[in-house]
Amino acid sequence: MFSKISQIGKNLTDEISRINDEVNSNRKQGSASPNPGIDPSTASRILSTQTPEPDSMTQPKEMSTPEPTNEANTISITVPGTNIKYMDLPPEIRSRMRKFIKYDEKYPILFEAYKAEKRKTVVIQAFEAMLRELTPCSSIGEIDAVRDYIGGLKSKTAFLESELRQAVAKEAESKRNLEELERLRSESRTPDNRELEALKTQLEELREQLADAQAKESQQREAFDQEKANFDKLLSEKEHLIEDKEKRLGGVQSEKEKLESQVAELQKSLESSSRLTQLFKEKVAALNEELKSQKENDNSNDNSKPNEGPKKGKKKKKGQAAKSPNSDAELIELRHQVEVLEAKAGEAERFEKEAADLVKQVKSQKDEIENQRDMLRDVGDSLVTAKDELKKSQEQYREKTEELERVKAELESVKADLEVLRIQNSDAVKDYERAKSSLEKKLASLEENQTKGSGGETSSKDAVIESLKKQIEDLKLGFEKNFKDVGEENGQLQKRISSLNKEKAALEKQISELAALKEREVQLKLDLSSAQSSLTRKDRLLDEKESRLKYLEEEKNKLNDSVIELKVQVSELKTRMNSDLEAKNAALTKNETLRKDYNELMLRLNKVSTENNKLMKNYEEIKDRYEDLQNSKMSSSDEVKTIKRRCEELSMRNREYENRMEVLQEELSEARSMLQERTREAGTIRKLLMETEDSQNTKLKELNARLEKLAEEKEALERESTLTLKKKQRELEDLKSNLESMRDELDVLRRDKTSVEAKLLEQESALRDVENSEKQHEENTSERDYKLLESLRQTLQQSEAQIRDLETMNSKLRKANEETSQKLMRLNKKYKLLSQQYRTTRDRRESVASVESDKSSPVMSRSTSVGDLASESQPDAKEKMEYVKNVILGFLEHKEQRGILLPVIKTLLYLNDSDEKRLLSSLP
Repeated sequence: MFSKISQIGKNLTDEISRINDEVNSNRKQGSASPNPGIDPSTASRILSTQTPEPDSMTQPKEMSTPEPTNEANTISITVPGTNIKYMDLPPEIRSRMRKFIKYDEKYPILFEAYKAEKRKTVVIQAFEAMLRELTPCSSIGEIDAVRDYIGGLKSKTAFLESELRQAVAKEAESKRNLEELERLRSESRTPDNRELEALKTQLEELREQLADAQAKESQQREAFDQEKANFDKLLSEKEHLIEDKEKRLGGVQSEKEKLESQVAELQKSLESSSRLTQLFKEKVAALNEELKSQKENDNSNDNSKPNEGPKKGKKKKKGQAAKSPNSDAELIELRHQVEVLEAKAGEAERFEKEAADLVKQVKSQKDEIENQRDMLRDVGDSLVTAKDELKKSQEQYREKTEELERVKAELESVKADLEVLRIQNSDAVKDYERAKSSLEKKLASLEENQTKGSGGETSSKDAVIESLKKQIEDLKLGFEKNFKDVGEENGQLQKRISSLNKEKAALEKQISELAALKEREVQLKLDLSSAQSSLTRKDRLLDEKESRLKYLEEEKNKLNDSVIELKVQVSELKTRMNSDLEAKNAALTKNETLRKDYNELMLRLNKVSTENNKLMKNYEEIKDRYEDLQNSKMSSSDEVKTIKRRCEELSMRNREYENRMEVLQEELSEARSMLQERTREAGTIRKLLMETEDSQNTKLKELNARLEKLAEEKEALERESTLTLKKKQRELEDLKSNLESMRDELDVLRRDKTSVEAKLLEQESALRDVENSEKQHEENTSERDYKLLESLRQTLQQSEAQIRDLETMNSKLRKANEETSQKLMRLNKKYKLLSQQYRTTRDRRESVASVESDKSSPVMSRSTSVGDLASESQPDAKEKMEYVKNVILGFLEHKEQRGILLPVIKTLLYLNDSDEKRLLSSLP
């Protein structure tokens, strides 16, 4: 019977080993050759295969009682693979056989389902590998991360499309602007016909005035004999004046060279843009003084020239009216520029306050990081202490288990000895009883024989009886001795069993303590998982900060390059501004000298007119005399001859005076034309200088403000980046070291746990044979371990969920980083536009400087240069209008830049506070 059962067991084990070999071979094939490129049709077919639901598959159970089937059907049934009849088996084996048959029926279904699920896992692994290669996601379980990644790709494509549209629109706008500039340049090269016509009319008027003067002076030719010496003196004085002017020109050139050297020295010693406000204030004061001095000079000129005609008075009034608004406009613009500089200084203070607030925020974040670091240190210390306690408890548990095993072995040996002694005792008792009964029988037979036998035999029988009695006594003594020994050994064994029970209770207590330690270990693992999640969050924040730091360093390098370019441009602007100021001062000095020359010439003209009046009077007197002489001609021929001689002399003198007057008139006309051209040139140069100074000052202010802002931002970013980098590096090193130590501890704990579980399983198998209570206790410990494993799995799932949340946060932060980078790209584009505008102004200033260098050319070239400058002023005004238009459109389009562009619009449109409020209230 037992041989049949063993044969069935062997068949079962062979079948189970065969199934395990097939499963292992399939696993090895699946792990060794994962399909890298699965056909989509086969993958969809594999995934569409249906596997049986777990609810439809019932678990077969062992049946302690036989099934209520007909015995007639089961008597003839034999066990598969043997000749054993089914009914010959005991009921327990029959129930197990029924269970095995049900398993055998379900095995093909389960095996096919297992193969289908294995193929599905291969497809899923290939899909996850594709996800890891092409996306930041690592598994198909990260549905939100995949959705966020696809949404990010869509938003990126939409943003790139919008940026491409903006770039195309900007390119079309730039092309249109270039075409307009080319058209304006071609128009500016053509001469201005209106100005030529005006110059021609002025020349005709001057010729008419000259003809009138000649007609008037032809009547006065006879009375200029006496004034020849005066005119000679005037010529000599004029020559002296020309020599003085040449000397002054040499002195002015030397002063100009000195001033250029001084400007070069001053250019080296220029420092920050804070002095610009003081320079503008000084310039305003100087202009006020110049205005006062000009007004005083004009008043003195008006008082010194009362005899001039009405036309000259009108011209002077027009000149004064033209000068005064220019000076007032200069004052207003300079005051306005000073206000703009003060507003920008206020903005700089506000930026400093914001920087201080940012420093405070950084300090608060630093304190939070220090607190988290302290918390991590506390957790690490608690983990270290728990690890030490766990090691101690494990060592104690190991010692107790070894002692328990040793005691169990001793107990088993003692039990075996006790059983042997009991068997020996029972055998000895049985032998004693047998010997006693046999001896009693022998005694009875001997007594009977004694009564029956003779007296000779009685003595021998008595001797035999005595020997038998002695043997019986010896056996009794030996039995009693053996019984005492067995009793003593039994007592010792009972004492040993009681001590072992006590040790067992102590071990159970230690096992309960170990369970408490395991619970504490679970709590510490939870703390460790939370610390690891915070550590991963910090790592990701640190990576983001490092990427942000790299991006800021790149921006810093770009800003440094732009700052260097701006500094070079500012230095060029300053040099050009100084050269323009010098040219302006030289033009003003030339204008003053020309004005003085004009005043002197006017005084001489007045003197000549008075002398002309005197000559006219003399001429009239001589004419009267001539008439008298003609009347008295008839009286005396001698007087006629003398009068003829005198007339001839007077005619000769008159001709000489006429020639002299013509020369003086030509010189006067040349001086007037020169003076008019100089005044026109000075006016145009003053206007151009004012416009260039205004544009340069505004652009210099803007550039200096930008330089200061960029420098402050660069310093703040450098400080923040260095501080954050150092902090994050320290935190990263601490956290990495803590993480490595925690991982090592966790690995040690896992290994200890596995060893403890193995030992517990061995102890359970050993104690199951000893007592049922120990078996129940070990089952409870296994359930506790299962609960611990479940709690660990839950904590692992929670940590994975936290990791997914952190990845979503990381994707959102990446989106925000991309948006900020796009904003910075837009700002760079605007900066490039501003640099282009600055280059255009610089080219314009170079053209102005070239115009000033051509001042030494003749009169006609000067007039043409004035016409060119006037024609070039039109595109300058158009460019200013384009600049104002771009500023207003940028203010209306970009809400985030309104705070920056509002002071610029305020300065361009001359808005006060009420206008600013109205503008802000009208905006959406």
